[in-house]
Amino acid sequence: MSGRARVALVTTYYHPVLGGAEAAARRLAGFLVRRGHDVDVITTLTDPALAREETIDGARIHRIGAARPRASARKWVVIPNVATELWRRRSEYDVICVIDYRGVGLPAIVVGRMAGRRVAIQAQTEHVLSGNHLGTLGRAISWPVRRAYTLADAVACISNGIRAEAIASGVPPDRVYDLPNTVDTDRFHPAEPGERDRRRAELGWPVDRPLGIFVGRLSREKGIVDLLRAWQDVHSPATLAVVGPDMPGHPWDESVRAREIAGSPALTGRVIFAGATSDPAPLYRAADFAIVPSHWESFGLSAAEAMASGLAVVASAVGGLKDYIVDGANGLLVPAQDPAALARAIDRVAGDAALRARLASAARETSAKFDERVVLDRFGALLDHLAETAS
Repeated sequence: MSGRARVALVTTYYHPVLGGAEAAARRLAGFLVRRGHDVDVITTLTDPALAREETIDGARIHRIGAARPRASARKWVVIPNVATELWRRRSEYDVICVIDYRGVGLPAIVVGRMAGRRVAIQAQTEHVLSGNHLGTLGRAISWPVRRAYTLADAVACISNGIRAEAIASGVPPDRVYDLPNTVDTDRFHPAEPGERDRRRAELGWPVDRPLGIFVGRLSREKGIVDLLRAWQDVHSPATLAVVGPDMPGHPWDESVRAREIAGSPALTGRVIFAGATSDPAPLYRAADFAIVPSHWESFGLSAAEAMASGLAVVASAVGGLKDYIVDGANGLLVPAQDPAALARAIDRVAGDAALRARLASAARETSAKFDERVVLDRFGALLDHLAETAS
């Protein structure tokens, strides 16, 4: 191989589907293109109105399979399609990279072995390798699949928990790499003087009281219902802006219940549903603090984006959030699924401008750990190394 590795990037969903894994895949694809790689993204077709072939951020997008909306089973149903596409294009790439490898990582590893191509996989969810959430029978049934994942040539870990899980599951430490999700710290930056009020005026958001922001899917695991229940007990006159898509048809959709709670007398006029956005950066700069009340997070991209945007963050003490949020130093941590504790923390940060400023300053410094120019360059170097060592 000469020059940069040609990359087949496999991910079940991709832009315009919104989510942490999808955002991570798009950032990596775009960065690799700018780094000089040829990138082909292999993903599923979620809407018949979308083009099966197009170019986004310089990467060639190939949408495969029947047009079906997002569903948890899709990553398994599409396995034959992924295998076929990877085999058909085997002369067009030097290395395979799989973002959120549940299901779709299997055909990547098999085709990689058959075609003599190295494979890197990145988990976006904990317990994929351990199966600890499945119970004894589930772990036994899933063992062959989990064992197959450990045959990847590199396992990129976005959190300390996933790294420990990979090693405990038998992946040799020299094939385990610390590569967290990333943030464009130029695009996500603190508000300039006067910008916060200006943006709120443009959005129709109140400027005369503190404003907290939630960015994420209106889905059960994101804790949106916990947050709204907590907000009923928040004594500060703060406003909550909810930014993110509904999940119609998904079993974890909480959009209807969230709006019902927001319509209660205690929350009348205190909650704004702003809908989905493909660019939350300017919305963070309209807020005073952010809330991430997730039930679990392998990384917690919205928290990292908020911290890069110079916001104090109130977050659940779960998963990867604990890797970089230190309670009282650069954010506030609370037990997950505890609306009362969440309300108390929100009142602390909403009612104390000095605390917000101190936490925000430290949060911005912490965000250097996620700078995409540093982390994704290491990812690109790993893919080059894998391609160079392929048989």
